[in-house]
Amino acid sequence: GKVIPSFKLEELPPRFYQRIYIGNPYGRNLLRNGHGDSPKGAFAFWRLIENGGDGWKYEEAPKGADPLPLEKQGCFATSYGVCTKQQVINLVGEGVLPVILDNYKPEIEVSEWHAARFDCGCEYRLTVSLLDDKRRVLHEYSTDAIVTEQWLGREWSQVTHVFRDYPAGVRFVQFQHSGTDTQFWAGHYGSKMAGGVVRVRGQKQAAGDTETASA
Repeated sequence: GKVIPSFKLEELPPRFYQRIYIGNPYGRNLLRNGHGDSPKGAFAFWRLIENGGDGWKYEEAPKGADPLPLEKQGCFATSYGVCTKQQVINLVGEGVLPVILDNYKPEIEVSEWHAARFDCGCEYRLTVSLLDDKRRVLHEYSTDAIVTEQWLGREWSQVTHVFRDYPAGVRFVQFQHSGTDTQFWAGHYGSKMAGGVVRVRGQKQAAGDTETASA
């Protein structure tokens, strides 16, 4: 079904409802291939920025870590050199009108699950940027480095953040994650990540729902 946002603007353009019918941009995940299981390829829709060590790897199920607390079990694994990739989402292209982004500023929810192997320390980082039409950064959220020490891994944790009251002019969301191991082991013993979400909310929720949750 379609999500009809509860926007309280004095006047909504007719194409607002047309965009909802065609694109259904509100309330659904706009990030593509967050588990690496796309028929178009494990890294379809992603731009690989850094491919350090033995590079990025897709795993059908997490190796050396607990199962994901999700229906899908595919994940990305990193190596002993920094691995970074990003995806840029065109909000207007997905059906969110500029007048809505500039005047109403709907909340933009982002999240991702990450884990370490049981036997190797690792580092994970998520950076999400709101960009203007020239892809300049207007607002940004970053976890900084989340380090898991050796022998303390295997459980999945979820990082979540909600963008509110951001500057006018936002047109794109840049979702970038990176990881590496801390033991410098050959192979893919670095951080794992999966289930990324970028969602434009149709209704505003109570403040204070930025959190980090554990599985």
